[in-house]
Amino acid sequence: MNIYFAPLEGITGFVLRNAYESCFPGTIDRYFAPFIAASCRKKLAARDLRDVLPENNTGICLIPQLLANKGEDFISTAQMLYQFLTNQTDCFLAVERTLREYGYTELNLNLGCPSATVVTKKRGAGLLAEPELLKVFLTECYDWAEGKGIRLSIKTRIGMAEEAEWEKLFSLYEAFPVSELIIHP
Repeated sequence: MNIYFAPLEGITGFVLRNAYESCFPGTIDRYFAPFIAASCRKKLAARDLRDVLPENNTGICLIPQLLANKGEDFISTAQMLYQFLTNQTDCFLAVERTLREYGYTELNLNLGCPSATVVTKKRGAGLLAEPELLKVFLTECYDWAEGKGIRLSIKTRIGMAEEAEWEKLFSLYEAFPVSELIIHP
């Protein structure tokens, strides 16, 4: 059995992750960072970037989590993350190489957040109610990650409105090389 440390914005940042790991070393298999809201902006929030710095997460397996509803926003944010980690001015360099150098071989797609401010923007669980948009989004994300050595896992719910939606969602997920599917309760 694997035990994961789920993300909770404003709570489970690197300070808590490190404190937990120092008190209970080796008890958590993977830590998931609170989501970084993906966009085509030119800048990421300093607190988000600080939270994923390798030196702030020594000795733990950290998976950065992105929240998006457009493939171009997801890719742009992954590139900005790369730029930050390397202090490069050209964020369109070999993203996959550097993310891997810093120990990030996986990114997690947040399709589980039920917050009203997230859902109304068709992000997180809100994207589940839009199967065609979800399919386009996943296609763009997985096409980008393919061949780059970066795995994409998904955190999801079993539906947006009712549990009967799970069959259609899971058949959609089966069409992609999802490294891990995490069900958000």
